[in-house]
Amino acid sequence: MSDPYVYEDTPVLKNKLGLKKQTDLDDYENTVVNLALLKLLKDHHRVTHTLDILDIHKHLFSNVYEWAGKIRTINIEKNEVVLNGLSVQYEDVSDIERAIIHIHDSFYDKPWDTCGLTSLIHELARYISSLWKIHPFREGNTRTISTYMYLFLKQHGYSLDEKLLKVHAAFFRNALVMASLGAYSDYRYLEEILADAITHKSRTSRQPQRKDKKYESVKNVKMKNYVYTRHQMKKDKS
Repeated sequence: MSDPYVYEDTPVLKNKLGLKKQTDLDDYENTVVNLALLKLLKDHHRVTHTLDILDIHKHLFSNVYEWAGKIRTINIEKNEVVLNGLSVQYEDVSDIERAIIHIHDSFYDKPWDTCGLTSLIHELARYISSLWKIHPFREGNTRTISTYMYLFLKQHGYSLDEKLLKVHAAFFRNALVMASLGAYSDYRYLEEILADAITHKSRTSRQPQRKDKKYESVKNVKMKNYVYTRHQMKKDKS
């Protein structure tokens, strides 16, 4: 079986403009998604269920992919440098919606408004990484779930410094990788950046961002050398 999401003559994802050069698609996707994100935030979009990530993905990627907002139909994998080339074990396609609902039932109604910032970061790291580990979409999972987190926190009286996450996007994504290893999950990287990015609305000012090298590496892998690569269809090992 070949990957139905990519063109036959190139590994580039099928897209509405028919772009078959990865750099062209990357440039177009980044521009369109950033504009869609600005509109989503300007419209004061609200989330009422974790499944709203489907709607968010559609908002962000509808001008790029026909399958925007739809759960992927194939299993995927990606070689992760912080895992020595192994992949996170993303959710099987047959269980994606059920897994999202399970995570919603486990986390959504926690006392986010009153639990205190330390407890919030602890629980949020597990909520968001569990959701990210599912990887419901063929592409665009981190941006979609980050947007969901921004909206979710806003509704509970917190602000998220999305610029910090964008500047340190490589660290943030690899922190999610390390927090998505089941019984072997390491949440310290994710909790660290969330602690710097989240502020309660009752605070009138934010502590100056540290200018040291705290986001320089994940598991001794230098983030300045990290290069993002697209996911691939999971190989059948039978």
